[in-house]
Amino acid sequence: SMMRSKIISDFLIEQNILAQRITYTRVTINGVYWCLYTMVEQLDKTFLSTNFADKSGNLYKALPKYPNWEPLGGSTLEYLGNLPSDYDKIYELKTNNLVNDWSRFVNLLDKINNTPQAEFKDSLEAIMYTDSYIKAWAAMSLFVNFDSYPWLGNNFYIYHRPGDNRFYWIAWDFNLGVGTARHGMSITQAQNVSVLYFSPGAAIRPLATRMLDDPYYYNRYLGWVCKFAQTAFDTTYLSPKIDSIADMIRTDLYADTNKFYNNAVFEDNLNYNIPGFPGLKPFIAKRRIAVLSELQTLGCPALVSIEPATTQNLSVIVYPNPFNNFATIEIQGIKDKWTWTLYNALGQAIQQVDDINDEQLTISKGTLSKGIYLYQVRTKNGMIGVGKLVVELILSIQ
Repeated sequence: SMMRSKIISDFLIEQNILAQRITYTRVTINGVYWCLYTMVEQLDKTFLSTNFADKSGNLYKALPKYPNWEPLGGSTLEYLGNLPSDYDKIYELKTNNLVNDWSRFVNLLDKINNTPQAEFKDSLEAIMYTDSYIKAWAAMSLFVNFDSYPWLGNNFYIYHRPGDNRFYWIAWDFNLGVGTARHGMSITQAQNVSVLYFSPGAAIRPLATRMLDDPYYYNRYLGWVCKFAQTAFDTTYLSPKIDSIADMIRTDLYADTNKFYNNAVFEDNLNYNIPGFPGLKPFIAKRRIAVLSELQTLGCPALVSIEPATTQNLSVIVYPNPFNNFATIEIQGIKDKWTWTLYNALGQAIQQVDDINDEQLTISKGTLSKGIYLYQVRTKNGMIGVGKLVVELILSIQ
């Protein structure tokens, strides 16, 4: 479908989960259209400067696999010792590699693996923004993306943010999501798999297994699964997005004579299973039903004190939200100039107001159609706040 990566990426970003952005590009060679590609944002200093106020920290990439670790997969977050050489074939230091300082990262792995269980939460909270991982874990479980931690141990970055001296989880590479890589399961088995499932042979996943042994993290994880399943992980919300993305790429995809499938397969996979690949809409619909059914047994813990992972100490209030005529955007405690940007469901900037001096900005519905939009507030010194803005249509019957 060429859509799995973008569907998941958009979902993560809309839920304030740190993740790469994905869009599409037409590639031409010597003026001749070659094919349609997905264009994937790289996780580098540009990404860090967009999502964090400080890009000077260490960014670590989990490498896809390490031969001596098979069948465990890639980067398990085990503690192997206190030397960089214990880890530099399992993880890659993407920034500050000339300094080559692994000490904080090794300390993180030490805390994850060796802290007594009674002290695990307090120890981990002091050095990691844990919701950045837990929310990504919950989303990957809903989309059945086993090509990630805690299943294959793949496809994540960890960033040490100097400002608060804590680590942040960044999700990466989603092309095998929506039930594509199923570990030998049938499509039916995958869409019904437990949210507590661990891949066979992947028991060494200490961050996930120890969190499930801790009542706070266990409830936190199930709370996010429940919140997503009750809100955004729903065909009422996702099916129109799937249709919108399909409409955006259909002309160029049809014109692509080098693709590995025909146009009928593309159309069919939106609504039906094809050999080896679940249909996008039915998989999400049935997965949601299965998860909500399981949560009736496991419970659906309440979430409190939710801090958006991509908000850098910037308090943003939007009211009313949803709105019909006018909405007020308010930031608190900031004397710096700031910029307001509104994005549509395709990630396109459709409104922007620069150099705002006041703590409040009032926007009107204007030509905005009913739907869900994303906003970003960014100060001159790089502080960021993001969230959703909902436009509703109210009919008055006389």
